[in-house]
Amino acid sequence: MATVTVNSDFRITIPREIRERHGWKPGDKLIFLDTGSMIYLVPEVPIEDLRGFLKGVEIDLDDLREEEDYD
Repeated sequence: MATVTVNSDFRITIPREIRERHGWKPGDKLIFLDTGSMIYLVPEVPIEDLRGFLKGVEIDLDDLREEEDYD
């Protein structure tokens, strides 16, 4: 388990083993997800990188709601 310290500028350094394991580089953007009891760091993925990630997933069109169902 890696431990970090918040400095006087409220900055932290992500430990090398975590950066290397996840392939994070300078300039990468991370999203902080605060659940109240835990904070998660999630890499921001450009929308272009998501193209085709649902390939092969079957969608049952009968389960989709019509727009008027939301009123």
